[in-house]
Amino acid sequence: MITRAGSLCGLKVRGRIEQKAGEHVLRCASGDVPLNAAAAALLSLCDGKRDSGEIIQVFTSRHHSACGDHARRFLEIAAQLGWVGAHAGRTPKAIRQNGAQR
Repeated sequence: MITRAGSLCGLKVRGRIEQKAGEHVLRCASGDVPLNAAAAALLSLCDGKRDSGEIIQVFTSRHHSACGDHARRFLEIAAQLGWVGAHAGRTPKAIRQNGAQR
């Protein structure tokens, strides 16, 4: 379901985020991926219920120093790497078209 033009709906992490000894790690099929705190916070919002625009909006509202363009680009790369996925066969291109001005 598309809630806004160009948004990925149901964006969800493919794996799980863990924190060990103060370090964030994404455990996914391709192996463990070390994450900084911002990346872990952004991926934790990918719960399958929010579209990419909502994820970026919530993230930037919680992390006032965060740039929406950087968050959007991170989600685009995460989708290309298979760390997150969307329902209905939507492509990472849809992330690029979504609300970069946030």
